[in-house]
Amino acid sequence: MKANCVGMFRHATPVLTLIATFVTQSLLASTTFVGGTIVNQTWTSAGSPYCVTSDIVVATLTIRPGVTVLFTGSYVFELQGRLTAEGTQHTPILFTKAPAFPGWNSVFFNQSAPGSILSLNSRSLNPDNDGQALQKI
Repeated sequence: MKANCVGMFRHATPVLTLIATFVTQSLLASTTFVGGTIVNQTWTSAGSPYCVTSDIVVATLTIRPGVTVLFTGSYVFELQGRLTAEGTQHTPILFTKAPAFPGWNSVFFNQSAPGSILSLNSRSLNPDNDGQALQKI
């Protein structure tokens, strides 16, 4: 779903709304909102950033280099299938919080399929078993 992220801030104070409007109109012009179960999707830089609006359960997902994943709350990104996400040093994949939001929860590998990979830049996270989590610090 394509939209401008400004609508998400309508319940904030006027000052936060002004700041959020400025930031989102310049940075989030092509925002794609995501949440729930993700099946057979490919996230590309053309649809980036991907604005997470609820917990996510991944069945099958490919994230291309250059994608930014913005969390709008303390949501979990849970992998219960196959994830292929391979950023590069020059075109990384970024998981972060959306402007004016407190942060996000974790990326959780739960019963992930063999061959799943999360490589945000030149470093990789390859889960060998279930229950591994990558959490923000």
